[in-house]
This record gives sequence, C-alpha cells and structure tokens, in this order.
Amino acid sequence: MARVYVEERNDQDIRLVIEGQLEDIKPVERRRQIEKEILLKAHGGFQWAILITKMVLEEDMAGARTEDLLNIISTTPPDLDDLYDLILKGATKGKYKQMAKLFQWVLYAKRPLSAQELREALATDKDMPYATVSELRSHCNWSDSVSQFELRVRHISRGLVEFQNRDVYEQYELGGEEWSREAQFIHQSAADFVAQRFLTNIDERSSMSPPAAGHYEISRSFLRYLTLDEILNANDLSREKLSATFPLMPYGVTFLLDHVKGVEEGAICQADLVTLIQWNQYERLGMLARIWRIMDPEGTHAPRGWPFHGASVLHLAVAFASPSLLDELLQRDSSPLDATDVEENTPLQLAIREDYQDLALLILERSRAWQTEIDSVSSEDCPSGTVVPRKYLGHVNTFNLDGETPLSLAVSIKADSLIRALIDAGADVRLEKSLVFYAISQRDKELVSQLIKGGSKLEGAVFFATQCLLRTKDGDQELLELFKDLLGAGANTRRFTNCEIDDYFDFDELEGEDAEDEEAIFVASRAGKTTLVTLLVSHSSSATMRDQSNKVPILVAIENEQFDIAISLFRNSPRTVFLADNEGLTALDSIIFRALVDLAYSFVEESKGTLALQRFLYRAIDMKQLPFVDDLLEFDPDNIEMVNQSWGERDTPFLEAVKRMDDNMVELFLRREETDPRVRAKDGKTPFFLAIQLGSLTIAKLLLNTGNPASKPESFEGVGSFARSIIDAFRDMVKVLYGSDPGGLEWHPGRFQKCLWWTIKSGNLRMLRFLLCETMVDINQAGYERQPPLFWAIRSGNEGVIKVLLDSGKVSFHGEMMWKSPFGWAMDMRRNGIIEMLLGSDSFDLHMEGDVVRRRLLSWAIENEKGHIIQLMVDSAGLEILPEDDDIDDSRSTVESHA
Repeated sequence: MARVYVEERNDQDIRLVIEGQLEDIKPVERRRQIEKEILLKAHGGFQWAILITKMVLEEDMAGARTEDLLNIISTTPPDLDDLYDLILKGATKGKYKQMAKLFQWVLYAKRPLSAQELREALATDKDMPYATVSELRSHCNWSDSVSQFELRVRHISRGLVEFQNRDVYEQYELGGEEWSREAQFIHQSAADFVAQRFLTNIDERSSMSPPAAGHYEISRSFLRYLTLDEILNANDLSREKLSATFPLMPYGVTFLLDHVKGVEEGAICQADLVTLIQWNQYERLGMLARIWRIMDPEGTHAPRGWPFHGASVLHLAVAFASPSLLDELLQRDSSPLDATDVEENTPLQLAIREDYQDLALLILERSRAWQTEIDSVSSEDCPSGTVVPRKYLGHVNTFNLDGETPLSLAVSIKADSLIRALIDAGADVRLEKSLVFYAISQRDKELVSQLIKGGSKLEGAVFFATQCLLRTKDGDQELLELFKDLLGAGANTRRFTNCEIDDYFDFDELEGEDAEDEEAIFVASRAGKTTLVTLLVSHSSSATMRDQSNKVPILVAIENEQFDIAISLFRNSPRTVFLADNEGLTALDSIIFRALVDLAYSFVEESKGTLALQRFLYRAIDMKQLPFVDDLLEFDPDNIEMVNQSWGERDTPFLEAVKRMDDNMVELFLRREETDPRVRAKDGKTPFFLAIQLGSLTIAKLLLNTGNPASKPESFEGVGSFARSIIDAFRDMVKVLYGSDPGGLEWHPGRFQKCLWWTIKSGNLRMLRFLLCETMVDINQAGYERQPPLFWAIRSGNEGVIKVLLDSGKVSFHGEMMWKSPFGWAMDMRRNGIIEMLLGSDSFDLHMEGDVVRRRLLSWAIENEKGHIIQLMVDSAGLEILPEDDDIDDSRSTVESHA
C-alpha cells in the first residue's frame, strides 16, 4: 500500500493553515466568520479542517452566499469517516467502478505507483476487449499527459488521492520522461476509510474480501496487459526500452506472483490463470517467456523457467503458488507427474525447490492415493508374485539436472513433514547423503535407525553429530545416543566434504574450533568433550590420528587446555606425547611450554614408570623454558636432587644448561644451595671450562661469583676481568693450535694433551692451571720427547710449571724415566729449589724413594744446611738412614743433633 503521511496539528497550526487557504475570501469580516466556524467544529482535527476548507473554497468560487458556506460547515458531519463518505457520495454512480479500481491499485499495490504506471494500470482491465496497446490507449480512460492524468485521478478519487514527488526514482530512457511523481492517499484516515468501508460496500454481492478483490483486479489486469500484441512482439527491445514503452511492465513483472498469492489467501479459485496466460497457445506463450526473460533475466521475481513454456501445466500451477489451481488440475488420468521443465524438475521437485511445501504435499498425497487405487486393483488382477508398476510414484526418485531428488530438495529446506511423506512414498534414502545429517539435527532416533537399516551412507555423520553436540548442553542425551548408534553402526569419523552434501555445516564457529579439522576426535578434543573422545577412541578413532598440521589429539587437547582429555588420551596411548607436529612440537613440549607441572606429574603417574620426570626436566632445559623448570623445583623440594644427577647418556641438568649457554637457567640453578657448581661432565669438563670453551662471559662470571672454580687465583681481582682474560687466552690458544673457534671443536683426550703441552712449553701458567683444574687432562702421560710433564719441567728447571703441576694434586711421583723417579732427576741435576718444592708437596712420599736417593737427599740437606729437611729425614727414617762409614762422622753428628 502507498505510504501515507499522518500529521497531528493543534488549534494554532490549524488556524495558520486555514487563514492561508482562505485569504482570498473577501471581505475580511466574512473570511473571519468562516474561519471561526471551521475552527469551532474542527475540534483539533487537522484533516477534517483541511477537507471542509476545500469544500468551502469550491463553493465560494461557484458564487455561493455566506449563509450557504456557513450551512455547509454546520451540516458537514464532524466524524472524519462520515465526511469521507459524504465526499465520495458526490460521485455519479457510473464513476463508482472507476473509483473502486483506482482505490484498489493505490491501496493494494506493493509499492507506490508512479503516475506513468498508474495511468497504464487504470486503462487496463481484466475483461477488456483490446488486443493491442494502441487500442488500450485510445479509449476514454487514457490521458495524453501525466499532468492531465493527475487532474483526472484527483477528480475520480474526489480528492482523496494525490501525487507527491518521489525522493528516488528510475529514469528508463536517457532524456526521457521522469517517473518522479507517485500516487498516495491524502491521509492515513482516507486509506483506512477506503479499505474498511468503501471497498467493503462497493459490491455487496461479491464473496471476495476487499484485499482479495484488489489483488485479483491487479493480477488479472496485468496478465491481460502482458499478453497484448505489441508487448509480446517486443523481444528485440532492452529491459530499459521495454519499461519506458510499456510502463506497467516493471511493476507487473516484479509483483505479479505476490498478487496471485494475495488472491489465494482470499480462498478464491484461480482456474482462470491458465487461460489468462494463454497456456494453450504454445507460440504466444513462448513469446511471453522471452519477454519475461528480458525483464527478469536472473529469475528474481518468478521461479526459474517461468512461465514454463514446454513443461506441464502443473509446473505453471506450482509457479503461481496456487493450491486451488493445482487442486483443479491434478486429475488422475491427465496429470503429467513425470513431466519436466528445462532443468528437468518434475512438478514435485519444482514445488519443493521453491519451498511451496503445501503444494508438494498436495502432489504427493494425490499421487499416493492414485497409486494405492491402482495397487488394489492390480493385486486382484495380477498373478501372485507379479510386481505392480509404480505408475504414480515414479517421480519421487527422479533427478534434475543438478542431481537433486525430491528427497534431497526436501532435506535442503528441512521440510520435516515432506521428508517423512517422501520416505513413506518410497523415496530411496540411499540416494540422499544429507538425509542422515537432517535426522541427526532433528534428534530423530527412529529416522536414523531407519536410515542405518536402509543402507544409507554414513560418511561424515559422526563428525556432524560431534559438531551438534558441541553446540548443545551436556545433557542432550538424545543426541548422545544417536552418536553412540552411529559409532556402533561402523560410521567413520571423518568430515564429509563431498559436494553431494547440502550445506549442513553452516554452524557459527565456536571459540577454539578449527574449521580445518577433518576428524571428530580433534573437534571433541578442542571443545573438552571427554565423553565423546572416550567413545571415539573406543571405536574407530585412534589417539595417533593427525590433523592438517600433523598434530595428534593429545597435543590439540593440551593446546586448548582440555587436560582431562589429555590424561585420558595419554592413558590410552602414552607414546603419543612424543609424536611431533609439522613444527616439531610434541605434547610433552606443549606441557613444558605452558609450564603445566601438575599435568606433567599426572602423566608420570599414569605412565607407571615408562615416563620419568627427568625427561620433562631435560626437555625443558633443551627448550630453555625457565618457568617450567622453576615451577618444577618449587613443586617438590626433593626435585633439586635431579639437578646434580646425570640421566642416561646425558650430563647433569646443570651442565646441560651451561652447554646451551642459558644464562637464566644457570642462574636459576645456582640460586639453590644444593646445586653443585663443580660437577663434572662425563668427559671430565667442569661447568667453568664449558663456559670458557663456549665464550659465555655471563655464565663464567656467575660461576666465579660462587667462589668454586679452582682455576681462579686468589690474587686476581675482578671477576669480570678474570673471566674475560681466561676466555681470550683460551681462544688464542685454540686458534694457535687448531686455527678455529673453541666452541666448534670436539674435545677428545688428544686435544686436551696437546693444549696441556702448549701451556707447559709456553709457560702459560694461567692456562695450565685452568686445564688442570677444569678438565681431566692426564698430566702423568708421556708427551713431548716421551716425557711426562713433571719430568720435562724438572729437567727444564721450570719451577713455575712444577708448582702448578704440584698444586693440582694430580702428579704421580711413582713413575720413572731412565730408571729414575722425578725426585731422583731433581737430585741428579741438583735443582735445589725444585727439590724443596717436591719435598713440600702433599703428594710426595719419601718412603717411596729408594735408600740411595734418600741418603743422597740427606747428604744434600747436610751440605746445604737444610735443617728442616734433615729433621724430616730423621723423623721418617731415623738414624738407620746414615751409612756405617767412619768418613761421615761429621754427618752423623749433624743428624744426631736433630734426633
């Protein structure tokens, strides 16, 4: 219906408007008297005041006396509807039909009509005898110009219909006529009066309601208009040219079927539609089809294929969405149920495709009734065992060009009653993949069971049921039972992505859900559905399945914080914690990365000894995950014991942290008193050596601050300076010996020996001390000139090297070179300072030296007046060490003086 502007005015507003309209009435006293009477009777009703003012003006222009004008005001009924009735009664009886038609078009049009459209509409009639447009426009209802037509409309409507400027309008031809004016009632009250009183009483003999009669008039008039010769022969025109030439076409094509439905709602038989559209005139119907395609190329305003030229009249009835017409046409011996349109849709398929479920059920029920009749007759006449042809139900399993059956179409629009009716009529459930999804969505256990027994394909059904369960409350037992039934029937658990399935996966994506998941177990794992995961694993799903990123379910569960599911999956398949995704990440890594110490303990406990807590600790160190290690040590104070213990082929966790140059991890360990900073690697290296080897100044300083590295001299001030100096010295040594960076070398025993001899021969006492303290280098192994380091140093007289060697506490005095011990060589070479250094070593045992060496030592001590050594000799060996010869009486007396 046309829009109507409803405005409320107060007395002051009314006064201003009336004064403006009556300003030409003279003299002033006369005008004021009329204004006063109108205001008194208007009672604030603006529309009533406007209408009575117009009536007064018309009479004044006709020369009426003041008394006559006042009489009009006084005798006009105060009720607005009564006033409208009075206005319309002024029309001649012959104009009533024309007036009613105008009101029907303005009142029941689906949108406001332009002056051009309404002019064409009023000239058209469902019963008109004209066959051409030219004849139509030559009769008395036609106006030559739009301005004349507007005057005519105001005259016919007695002023109740007017034209207003449109805000937006189409211009079908460049430079052509503007369709800028649209018809509407002057006021909402006028529209209400016409609908409720005027059109109701216009023809008391009619059984039609005013709306049904209006839609009937509009739809039938347009169908007559559509079949006029010039229009049917205008197939060489564009849509724009057609619209400009035949102005009613745009509106009619857009809203014809809406008006037909309006008639149907009025319970009016529409059997005349077949004749009006000229169905039996094949050539003209083809012409109409071509014109329609020009006006509606995308099939926006009518079902695709309209008006179904070359199909069956049942298609036409369905397209009109008219149950009354379809009922009239459905006759047992003359209804082509198997006839198809250009897309190979039967009438049943067309009805379902357009979602006309009532029409589809009507066709189906009628065809089932006919089949029942023929079956009952055939069963009496045919021999036993003869199969009776399904003459009237063959169309329930037909395919259209898109491969759709009536059942698949019904499922696509989720028409429950129709689906059941089709199955009861013999629709093959095996042909429709998405039917299972529909049954699941409806929680229809009976239908699901029927489909399973009927051999329906179950691909994707479990996955779909999982998605449904994710979007329901946990208490949806019906859906859970269906889920179990599908698993029990052997349905796979993969997503079904074949194009045969209608779009049943139109769920809104849930938080954490991955649209790329292809297996139900991943969907359930992400969503925390423990029950579903347990059921899936107990049937066809496996805990080792992989998703698009190569993740296993347990990793997905951990990443989505579904820890109960993770424990359940671990219990089912413990080895899955070590299976890596495309990024190399495992479930164990994910636990560490998220610092899930509680979950780590749960896994260790569930593993029954197959998964040790050490594995988590070492992996955390490898990943440099400080938070996990910190939480693990805080979780149980006894866990610190693991830091000092090697595990399997690996060094202690503390050493592993140093190897990885993880400053923060090393600092974390050193903050705990239980950490042993002098622990050695399997190859004998200390943490400090590793720090120097790797060039890690920070770790070296951390270790030096503990006071533990034995290689730091007490006299050297400044931890940072010492660490830097030792790193530089070590790097220089390695570059001289190997020409490479120390961090890239593999440190086997031979390399340590080579470095040892380089420091000894070069006299680099700091590096010598570093190697002896921080490695397991063998200082008793023969090297340069087949001499152990101590022998070489004694023979070379290098007291500094000897002191460092002795301070290490690793020197062996038991070895011999050329049948002499190190001490013996020192005595032979009379290295007095070295002799005293050897004697002062905690590792030197005089008893291990032979009598000859000891006597020589005594003689040396006497000769050099080394009283403390003489005393040492006496204390350890007594006077028996002295020879019996008289020549050494002086020596004896010297020794006895110390006894």
